[in-house]
Amino acid sequence: MEYCCGGSLYDLQKVYKSIPEYGIQYISREVLEGLNYLHEKCIVHRDIKCMNITLTYPAVVKIIDFGLAAQLRSPDDITSGACGTTCWMAPEVIACKYYRNCTYGLKCDIWSFGITAIEMAEGQPPYYHASDPAALIYTCEPPTLYERYYWSESFEDFLALCLVKSPDQRPTAKMLLNHSFIKEQPMAESTENWLMEYINTVYWNAEWYGQGNVQ
Repeated sequence: MEYCCGGSLYDLQKVYKSIPEYGIQYISREVLEGLNYLHEKCIVHRDIKCMNITLTYPAVVKIIDFGLAAQLRSPDDITSGACGTTCWMAPEVIACKYYRNCTYGLKCDIWSFGITAIEMAEGQPPYYHASDPAALIYTCEPPTLYERYYWSESFEDFLALCLVKSPDQRPTAKMLLNHSFIKEQPMAESTENWLMEYINTVYWNAEWYGQGNVQ
């Protein structure tokens, strides 16, 4: 198994509190490339979140933890079962908690990724502290960024597409790769350098502690 020396996005997010938009752009492109590959193979991940996205050197983004993944027979195939981590689960997945005959397909990962993008921006997903987040996800309008003035219209539009409640109207990973938020990345090179500096810091700190250099 490949060593993810940079840890997860959850670890990165804990250090920086809020990942800057250019970082979210770069990471989003890489994750969508991964999701597009999985979905072309008819694999639905069902647990996309910051903790399940890792960094390897040099600034390579990897999707991990396929313990809840399901192999479908075709891109239009469906599965069932309320699998995943509640705050990141799509409404159609949440519906399986309440209705026995509900099903869903590949696009549940797109909703989960939209929630992950909010998590990168704000430190935690919507409804994180709610007593019943599943009910809120299922009944409320799609969540948006809390401090909307801080982020670009392109990012907001991208999130709105990821978080369309109807999976039939929600775009695919391949479609989202053509969105301006993903395609227009003037700071991609500097973002790679920033992530590599972070990964180097994490790696050498781990080496230092691993050698028993603890006072």
